[in-house]
Amino acid sequence: MTIIVPYPPGGTTDVAARVVSEPVAVTLVHNVIVENVSGGSTLIGTGRVARAAPDGYTLLVHQAAIATNVPLFPKAPFNVEKDLTGVGLINYSVPILAGRKSLAANSLAELVAWMKQPGQRVKFAHSAIGSPAHFCAVLCARALAVDIDLIPYRGGAPAVTDLIAGHVDLFCTNLAVNSLRPAR
Repeated sequence: MTIIVPYPPGGTTDVAARVVSEPVAVTLVHNVIVENVSGGSTLIGTGRVARAAPDGYTLLVHQAAIATNVPLFPKAPFNVEKDLTGVGLINYSVPILAGRKSLAANSLAELVAWMKQPGQRVKFAHSAIGSPAHFCAVLCARALAVDIDLIPYRGGAPAVTDLIAGHVDLFCTNLAVNSLRPAR
């Protein structure tokens, strides 16, 4: 059995897939491989699962982008509703806004003031066009009437790495709030 994660290793979706793969392997007495197939705003990995034989041996672990991609990519080579079948929810997360450690703001009010300084261009990381992180960055910029530079990444884990290194200023990411306990 293969579990496809349409994101790079290290993000919340990847971790969720790896946590559930072990009890699935034990329960089914079958090898389970987690494979990261990132890129194309998750269309590459999702398309691979959509084209797989409908035998239950290829699964997809996805997140909210599976829904946002439908109107963003109307010519995708698959139809989410017709080519995929939902199996279950394995975790959920809440959005958070994270800033680099050296950012000169310790509160939301200070962050807004910093972002609104004349000539300020905020480097806002996002994990793919159409991702929740992309929408968060654009909506934040519009709501505050500030200029931002959108810095694209192939997933949340590489964006967080650059945020920690101080290469970008902000990143809307998610925080897993479920312990991912397997069903007994």
